[in-house]
Amino acid sequence: MKTVLRAIFPLIWPCAAPVLRLRGTADRLWWVLASLWVFFPAGAVLHHLFAYRRTIGTMTCILNDLNEAPGVKVYEFTWPVIQRWVAMEPTLPLAGGIAAVTLLLGWFLWPVRLLAAPLYVSTLALSVWTWDIPGTGRWVCMNLHDDRVRLFGGPALRTSHIYMLTLGLFVVAFAATLGPVLKAVLKEQDRGEVAPKG
Repeated sequence: MKTVLRAIFPLIWPCAAPVLRLRGTADRLWWVLASLWVFFPAGAVLHHLFAYRRTIGTMTCILNDLNEAPGVKVYEFTWPVIQRWVAMEPTLPLAGGIAAVTLLLGWFLWPVRLLAAPLYVSTLALSVWTWDIPGTGRWVCMNLHDDRVRLFGGPALRTSHIYMLTLGLFVVAFAATLGPVLKAVLKEQDRGEVAPKG
């Protein structure tokens, strides 16, 4: 349990991520979890790219495009829904491939781990906004999408706002993660050690 907690903490606090070296079981588990997480934001972004082209300029919920028939809403990610999704667009296989490549490259290249470390904390809102919360009957879509929430009484909360939030959070989290990494690299150079490759 302690190992799992030590692996999860850097997902939430990327400054603590073992970016330079994966030494123990907790570090390796963190990297597997961080790499697997890449699937969700990659899937969200890819879905928006494909759906945006298909629906002529609108960003929709993932499940909106997968309705079984006109007027029949899909409320959960069931196996038939996932099959329809894969048949409509290559989002899932591409996102899985991106996550797998990230995992493989990150075993050997610490800069890949550096870029992936802040992804969980910075893309959580985008991932929940796009994927919704499985098992809730599309709670996010039914309560937050389609002009249901107004920002400070002004414009409706939109996907573009979530992307801006994600980008801002990534920049802040990346900068916070980069600081300790640069400090460690400079310290190793002062001691005459070579910067780690993996």
